[in-house]
Amino acid sequence: MRKWVEQRWLKLVWNMLSVCLLTVILAACGGGGGGGSSDNKVNNPSDNQPTAVILSGTAAIGAPMSGGSVWLREADRTEHGPYPIDATGNYFIDVTGFTPPFHIKACSADGTTCLYSIATQEQHIANINPLTSWVVMKAAGVNDPADVFDNPALYSITEQELNDAINEIELELAGLFTKFNITQNFLSGTYIANASDNLDGLFDENLNIDFDFIAGKVSFTLNGKYLGCDYIDDAKNQDDPIEGAEIEDALATASVSGLGYNYPPLYQASLSVNTSNNSLSYVDFESRQRFDSTSMAVDVTGGTATITGSCTVTDTITNTTTPGYSYTATITDGSPDAMGIVINDSAGDEVYSSNGANDIVSGNFNVTP
Repeated sequence: MRKWVEQRWLKLVWNMLSVCLLTVILAACGGGGGGGSSDNKVNNPSDNQPTAVILSGTAAIGAPMSGGSVWLREADRTEHGPYPIDATGNYFIDVTGFTPPFHIKACSADGTTCLYSIATQEQHIANINPLTSWVVMKAAGVNDPADVFDNPALYSITEQELNDAINEIELELAGLFTKFNITQNFLSGTYIANASDNLDGLFDENLNIDFDFIAGKVSFTLNGKYLGCDYIDDAKNQDDPIEGAEIEDALATASVSGLGYNYPPLYQASLSVNTSNNSLSYVDFESRQRFDSTSMAVDVTGGTATITGSCTVTDTITNTTTPGYSYTATITDGSPDAMGIVINDSAGDEVYSSNGANDIVSGNFNVTP
């Protein structure tokens, strides 16, 4: 009897040990059906983290605002920043947990220029450029976009108000947008600063947007030629659409070309110029010196062109060239044509002068405004 009890007890202990051992093996191997993997997923803290929400955009005034900074304000006026603007004009802000709409300010590295923008609930790209400052003014109905950034709760902007302001600006600048093939939204579309196309091409063509924050007026010029203006107070606006002819006229490049000689009694000097090729050469036959342009800027009034820039001087006897000189050439397309040039050394002292108003020219110059 005793022997039978001992055998039953040993069998019971063996069964219990077998169950425990099997449980350990199953746990180590990830057994137990789907429950093991499900528990692991629930207990992984990284799977419970919210997905980061990144707001980004291009901050540029034609050229990127590299080295500058961006600040952001939430709807409740909580401010964040500064965030850096990289060499390409891009900025990135983690807005996870922030409350939109987001009011944005970008300032240049020297702090002299600040531009403004806005990002709504569904918007993850917010460019910052002169057009976005203008759209903030129009959407909020304020003369100065800084007021909106400083007091976002006071100047709330709805999605509809923002879209209406964008549409008004796109309509006003429709001729320019067509000319430069701009199809992306200037506020929330992607573009590359310094790419010389689309939005960047428009800014690179010297589209200046001047703000009068006292009068609430935005004026725009292209290559120095006035195209129109917009008042935040619609009652002050006049019907002045930008015509295609105005744009073509503003984009037209003045040019000068030709070759001429001055005398008497013999040819003393010659001047050849072709501004389309950025070349100007003046040869003084008496001193045996030649002046060759290395840069130039052209200003045309009527039939007279004033060309300024830097140049080198070459002694044609010794064939030595010295850089660091500057020049101002005056060319008149008249009857007869006239030419003249003044050369200054690196110190700014005049080293050569020929009076174009009195020079008699044998040759021909063409001046196109």
